[in-house]
Amino acid sequence: MYICENSETKALLVAPYEVKSEILKQLHDSRVAGHLGRDKTLDSVKRRFFWPGMTTDVSRWCKTCNECAQAKAGPGLGRYPLQQSVVGDPFDRIALDILGPCPISGNGNEYLIVITDYFSKWTESFSVPNHTALTVADKLVTEVFCRFGMPSQIHSDQGREFESELFAQVCSLLNIEKTRTCPYRPQSDGLVERMNRTLIQMLSIFVNDNRNDWDDHLPFLLMAYRSTIQDSTGFSPFKMLFGRNMTCPLDLISGFSFKNKNSLCPAQYVEWIKHTLTVTYHFANENLLKAASRQKKITIVV
Repeated sequence: MYICENSETKALLVAPYEVKSEILKQLHDSRVAGHLGRDKTLDSVKRRFFWPGMTTDVSRWCKTCNECAQAKAGPGLGRYPLQQSVVGDPFDRIALDILGPCPISGNGNEYLIVITDYFSKWTESFSVPNHTALTVADKLVTEVFCRFGMPSQIHSDQGREFESELFAQVCSLLNIEKTRTCPYRPQSDGLVERMNRTLIQMLSIFVNDNRNDWDDHLPFLLMAYRSTIQDSTGFSPFKMLFGRNMTCPLDLISGFSFKNKNSLCPAQYVEWIKHTLTVTYHFANENLLKAASRQKKITIVV
């Protein structure tokens, strides 16, 4: 069947009753799905399949998931006002944080460097044995700047590695503005703090009993996060960067494809991706403004 969404015509597979459980296992339970919540799981299913009662089935599946029940906190936790930062380009402004100490892994890693783009919500995370200024700066330059280009601004808390002379020199050399959260209030950087909670929840579901293989699961869980539609933009981080949805293992199994069916030469592909990203960014900016307005209404709950 075909549907029209955001001016795009999409093909969906009508799933028979017998394969519904396998679809939900692949799009919720598997490591590349990450045991994300009901809404994100439903978005992943809706982008590929249709069957009557789909929303009810997904809700029931997530509600009865033992791993989610054990790893995720229940309702009633305190909430803090999020800092508003509406940006218009990928990797123009990024958030940076250190997560840990974690149990020392079999590879000798103990910390996570977490980097999130404010616009696309794309997240990079690197497992490292320490979080010295040299380690952080090296990962930032060689793994992020060399891949995605230079941001105009980096936002972090006031950790020693971010306030060091070395880090200041890197920012000065590359003409990057460095901003920071208020002292003792890491919650003022809501984007990366929320990402940290998500990573902890996802890792806690898949690690072994000794909790020392968490860095082996990290790339697959990041894949799950990047392929999932974000509430604030209405698109997945992958589509915000590449203009198309990510092909996941289930797509290969089912024969479903998000790829353009027409053969394009390089020049035609550039025009197609330019048009696709223009439409995507237009809708994403509208959704980001709406999200910023909603977040202003969040009050502190103690």
